Amino acid sequence: MTTLRTIGLLAAIGRRTGTANILGFKFSGFFAWWLWRTIYLAKLPRLEKKVRVALDWTLGILFAKDLVQFRTHRAPTISRRETMTFMRDDRHVERTQRSDEMGTIPTAMSL
Repeated sequence: MTTLRTIGLLAAIGRRTGTANILGFKFSGFFAWWLWRTIYLAKLPRLEKKVRVALDWTLGILFAKDLVQFRTHRAPTISRRETMTFMRDDRHVERTQRSDEMGTIPTAMSL
């Protein structure tokens, strides 16, 4: 049976800080963050991908984040009864408009 041994552990915490434990040596802060990114970049499969990621990280360091917040407003909901009332009233308005265009007044029977 083969036993596996880890060389170390790395974690990026955020805001350019990290923590690392490599061969028993413990690091934290910016150096651990930089080390994590360097190893991550080295393990990417293709040169094109490495260049893209490195460029994205460099732009992220040079420029501030572009934060945008979209407010979402939900339309008020209506019941089925209210929907049917609106539809009935809308048909009544359509009939009245058509009748007015012809010059006649709708009777209660035509509604």
